Amino acid sequence: MERASGVRTASNGTAPTTGALRSNRACISLAWNFSALRSRSGWSGSSRVDRRVPKARPAGSVAADRSTVMSTDLERISVQLLNQAPFGVLVWYLDDPSDDGSLRLLLANRAASTLLGIDLDACIGQVMTRVFPSVSPERLRLYAEVCRERTGKDLGQVLYGDSRVDAGAFSVNTIPVLDRGVAVVFENLTPLDRADAEARRLNRFFDSILEHLPAMVFVKDAERLRFERINRAGEELLGLSQQELLGKSDHDFFPKEQADFFVAKDRAVLDRRMLEDIPEEPIQTANGPRWLHTRKIPILDEAGRPRYLLGVSQERTAELERQIGERLRAEQALANTEEQLRQSQKLEAIGRLAGGIAHDFNNMLSVVLGYCDSITSQLHPSDPLREEVDQILRAGQRAADLTRQLLAFSRQQVLQPRIIDLNDVVRGME
Repeated sequence: MERASGVRTASNGTAPTTGALRSNRACISLAWNFSALRSRSGWSGSSRVDRRVPKARPAGSVAADRSTVMSTDLERISVQLLNQAPFGVLVWYLDDPSDDGSLRLLLANRAASTLLGIDLDACIGQVMTRVFPSVSPERLRLYAEVCRERTGKDLGQVLYGDSRVDAGAFSVNTIPVLDRGVAVVFENLTPLDRADAEARRLNRFFDSILEHLPAMVFVKDAERLRFERINRAGEELLGLSQQELLGKSDHDFFPKEQADFFVAKDRAVLDRRMLEDIPEEPIQTANGPRWLHTRKIPILDEAGRPRYLLGVSQERTAELERQIGERLRAEQALANTEEQLRQSQKLEAIGRLAGGIAHDFNNMLSVVLGYCDSITSQLHPSDPLREEVDQILRAGQRAADLTRQLLAFSRQQVLQPRIIDLNDVVRGME
């Protein structure tokens, strides 16, 4: 590596300068345009300003006094501005346009000394080869060309480090100032590198989560609805790789009617700027037709305008299995109910038949029992036929009880439950 102006240029090339430095060019130029440098070679670099009150002058010189005061105020403002800047500023002046080595240090702000680890206030007025003895002729010529050609140059990323300063990366710009001056503006990129590394770590972490989600997750740009991102589950579901999907729209993969449906839903979500829940979304994939449950969410920018469309889709396989199970259980319950209804209808038919038979049988029993009562009333208690007639009477009464049960079964007679003695019932059967 080569040491030049307190920095060492990386041998593997340079990186683009950050936007922060480029945006500060106007700040530096304004500061120097407003600054009234009273003496190029005698510039002290101090932020102190001569506050002595001007001596009384003739009336004709009032305008000149005002100009001097304004120049002093602007000088103080410009110095304060540079000393408060978070980036380093080194201002060099080319004493002899034909001599690159005549670059002399006019100003160094506080950040420059802090970033480089050098007491640059003690170096004011010294030439560059004395402030940085190892500066190369190529570097001297580069800075001298900025002074002569009045054109700034972006030096990109350079590295610096010594025993006083931890090695770090700096973004460096050169800006022409004064008539033959150059402002070397540099910024420490090491904290930015750490922030970038942390951002990359977080991105890898979230990428890992995204890639391992079982649901399809995709991102489309809000303007053209082209795929910007899709995870592994989406690739497997659609049967397409990221390379095939990214930068393409729905019309590149799906039938027109289906693609029109997707686009209409996407536009509705972006217009309403609200989540859209689509419980059933048919989709024709490379692996065949699928049914999805999809939620689409608009991603808005700082101004509240839709920037991206986020979609999360789950295949309805598990839900369909659950629905099929519920349907089978419902069908089984219906079949059981129908069977119970058929049994009930059969029992009802049997009941009607039993009721009709019981009525007819009861009529015949009434005749039998009536004649038994008549015969019993005519027989003497000691008559041997009386026992046989009593047996006929008891059998008829049991038949009458059976008839009443049949009528109760057919719902043609009100049940009259009562307590019975089983011993008496058994003895009555003998």
